Amino acid sequence: MEHTRSPDALELLQAQHRDLRSLLAAAREKADTVAIGVSPDAPPRGDFALRETLPELRRRLIHYCRLESELFYPALGEACDDPAVGQARAEHEINCKLLEQAEGLVTVDQGVDGGEDRDGCYRDAFGKLADRLSQHLDQVEKVIFPLARKSRLDLAALGQRMGSLKAGSEEAPGASRAPDGRLDIGTGEDRNPDL
Repeated sequence: MEHTRSPDALELLQAQHRDLRSLLAAAREKADTVAIGVSPDAPPRGDFALRETLPELRRRLIHYCRLESELFYPALGEACDDPAVGQARAEHEINCKLLEQAEGLVTVDQGVDGGEDRDGCYRDAFGKLADRLSQHLDQVEKVIFPLARKSRLDLAALGQRMGSLKAGSEEAPGASRAPDGRLDIGTGEDRNPDL
């Protein structure tokens, strides 16, 4: 009987990155295409395509954040004391906050708000989340993955632990606020006043 090797921690995270990038790209493509059965002169589907992607994006992003923040970064932090680990870890709080902002716009739009058109606001919120998340994924692959490979971290054992964390509807780790009201991303001076 042939035994297949389980993916290590970096292979699991790389798969999560591919899934998230694919979901974001598909949502943006759908938003820019004309709905089937509609006149070719009709406007693109727009924000509706982005809104219908949000539940799946939320599920995948929360699972990804849990893999990194609950398992990967604590283990890597013990094996490596590079400040880049703390900075990458702090990005999760920003991504969670941007997700909350996008969800808040959907909730407002579904309520009774006088029928105000908030599509532009939602597109901006989705775009900000997608751009920030893409930058984070790139940074993790370029900086954090090489650090993890060089560290004394047992990537195979960590991959097994990460593989046992099932995706579900768990809540995202909550973002914390600094005393001045800005989002505290864990590095003290690197707070983003816009969030």
